[in-house]
Amino acid sequence: MSSSASIFRRGAALPRPVLSIAHRGAASLAPENTLAAARKAFTLGADLWECDVRFTKDGVPILMHDATLRRTTDCYRKFPTRAPWWVHLFSLAEVERLDAGSWFNQDDPFGQIRAGAIPHAEQQSYIAEPVPTLEEALRFTAERSWRMNIEIKGTAQLGPETLARRVVELVQDLEMQGFGAHLLL
Repeated sequence: MSSSASIFRRGAALPRPVLSIAHRGAASLAPENTLAAARKAFTLGADLWECDVRFTKDGVPILMHDATLRRTTDCYRKFPTRAPWWVHLFSLAEVERLDAGSWFNQDDPFGQIRAGAIPHAEQQSYIAEPVPTLEEALRFTAERSWRMNIEIKGTAQLGPETLARRVVELVQDLEMQGFGAHLLL
């Protein structure tokens, strides 16, 4: 390929459209992997949103990037004796008790609160934001005729084929195939 054909040169034609993908939702403006982050990304006009999926002890896919619940929830307050708070050791009922939004206001991970980019009322709405299930995220996406990219995070308890099959079955059950749901293992 000659240097003049490189897509990285100014003015070069792109081989396909460039998509705006909201990583973990609008994670710099709302708590990552929550419906608040998805709402924000949709409002800002993202073409699709990416979310991370892990499975609870009872086999329910939830939106969570990390292998533990520590960084993005208040698990250490609600379940102080369960450190290190592995996602796969918590039931959905236990995960539903967690606050997945307050940490964002406390940590301001991207400095957007300090920069004044997030109004106070919006910050307050993040308090007690739940950890969504994948089903809730898919329904949210379908209601808006939007698209999503699903990244399945591994677990030692279930093999990759089982994880993928469960997610694909859920996408099919909700008739989401036409919404551009993409799976990454």
